Amino acid sequence: MVITRKPYSVAGFFAREHGLNGLQALLMAKDFEVTSVFTHRKKPRSEDPERGERDDFSKYESICKLHSIPLFAIDTKSETPKIFDALEKDPPDLLAVISWRMLIGKDILELPRFGGINLHRGELPRYKGGLPILRALEDGQDRICISAHLLTEEIDGGELIEEVWHPVNYIQTQSLAADVERLKKEITPLFGPILLKALRRIVSDE
Repeated sequence: MVITRKPYSVAGFFAREHGLNGLQALLMAKDFEVTSVFTHRKKPRSEDPERGERDDFSKYESICKLHSIPLFAIDTKSETPKIFDALEKDPPDLLAVISWRMLIGKDILELPRFGGINLHRGELPRYKGGLPILRALEDGQDRICISAHLLTEEIDGGELIEEVWHPVNYIQTQSLAADVERLKKEITPLFGPILLKALRRIVSDE
């Protein structure tokens, strides 16, 4: 008799194109089921003082509507209680986090059975925190890294689970800022595969 295991339920905290890549990878994986998605509707003030709608938000809306996944827009700290309220009644097995702008509190971290994975666009611990790609380029690094680590209350502080590296290939006629934007686009397709690999590792001992 063949026993088919129920997919692991995943709550996704995703933003930007990197997050979309991770979400789409999860939707294609038979061993995971996305049960809720949290994203940001508004741009950060550093990009837009008026905080207009993010370019990617409509894509999240379309994907979640197509797959009947509850979507929650969280843009301020005062809205974060909505996250706990949404997850408490039926806690997910896992959390998956990509390009999320806010700290995820201990009350939420304790809900999933297997914990969670955060993807960071930099080598850890060397480039933890903000602007990791720019800092790596300022240091003259010839490659950059996406780090998958366990989700904890400390920013970029959990145990490293997986890494994937990508060459910088500096373009001498471009500024570092232009190289950073180019590299962000180049590494976008890497987010889905490393997310799946990391999530599978943390449930492998079940």
